[in-house]
Amino acid sequence: MHSYVERMSGQAPRAGALLDRIIARPRDHARLLNTLSRLEYVGVRKMLKSRRAERLDLDGLEHLLDETIHALRLKKAALALADDRLAIATYGAGHTLAGEAGEAYMQGVDRAAEARSRLAQSAAHAARLAALDGEQARAEEAHRSTLEALRGHEVLVLRSVPIA
Repeated sequence: MHSYVERMSGQAPRAGALLDRIIARPRDHARLLNTLSRLEYVGVRKMLKSRRAERLDLDGLEHLLDETIHALRLKKAALALADDRLAIATYGAGHTLAGEAGEAYMQGVDRAAEARSRLAQSAAHAARLAALDGEQARAEEAHRSTLEALRGHEVLVLRSVPIA
């Protein structure tokens, strides 16, 4: 992430110029807002799919509602800007600016997070089993080697509590 931030730090003027060009054209501006609305919608969809009923509380419902409202407000703003409301009626490719690429990016981030979570869970499980067998040294070595493997995948690794 640090290297990404460093690479992107000099891109602000370029991104600003691109936004200026998009905003100057009402049709493209509307499509951009529609794209942002689509991304909010994708986030809501992901939240709904990932939340189990027994763990969904009032705060969770309010968060879902907030994100849905963001999607709605962006969609309404896009419709207000559009000279042809039918041109942004849906979240289809022709109704957004790179909406499919944006959604694919979010899906990729989601898949990468799931893969990293599985790696971390399997490492923790292997370390627990080794410790239960009374093989503390082996468990610590397995943990260290797994952490090294995770570093090769650019995974953020937090120091864990030693196995007792």
